[in-house]
Amino acid sequence: CAKINNLYIYVTGIVLIGVLQHYLLILLHESVHQVFFINKSIHDYLSDMFIALPCIMFTKHYRNFHLNHHAYLGTKDDPENEMKKYPLWSFPKKNILQLAICYFSIVGEQSLPVRLKRIYAVYFDERNKISYKIFTAVYYFLILNLIYATGYLQEFFIYWIVPLFLVLPFLLRIRNLSEHIGILNKSKYNHTRDVKGNFLEVIFLAPLNANYHLTHHLYPKI
Repeated sequence: CAKINNLYIYVTGIVLIGVLQHYLLILLHESVHQVFFINKSIHDYLSDMFIALPCIMFTKHYRNFHLNHHAYLGTKDDPENEMKKYPLWSFPKKNILQLAICYFSIVGEQSLPVRLKRIYAVYFDERNKISYKIFTAVYYFLILNLIYATGYLQEFFIYWIVPLFLVLPFLLRIRNLSEHIGILNKSKYNHTRDVKGNFLEVIFLAPLNANYHLTHHLYPKI
């Protein structure tokens, strides 16, 4: 992309990078269920270092949200229920304009101010140890300085930050809709669904077998 000055190649590139970022967040989801290492502290630090922090997310915070989603799925205490009250979660949309509004609203929900607010929350959450706060601060300081020192600051912005905010949120929303919208929600067997997709749908929307969502809710380690 950097060597070939072509808009179509650039757009294709950031879409593919957004897909790979989606893969990273599926690994973060697995990390929340602590499937990589037995030691929880080591597990969370490595998860943050290689998976969560590059996407401006935090393993501990996402674990709190996601495990409550598991515990209270489909009830008023499910943290995802609040999001689903809004028209953005209503499909199908009537026309292309509404789809466009939907897309830009989704992107807005995962905007830079929203993600910076997560960083702010880490440092003012009394439940987080001072060592964790220092770790995240040192991590971002070193990474950003390394990128600047090597002269890749522009490339970092256009090939990592742009897909992180313009592509990844849309992929996450479509996958979430496929998992939890339009269901009976009357028993543990129909409060979500497994989704069968074709080759491209699996690559873009359900990487790493994420489409087996009902199976995962029944057996969270899967």
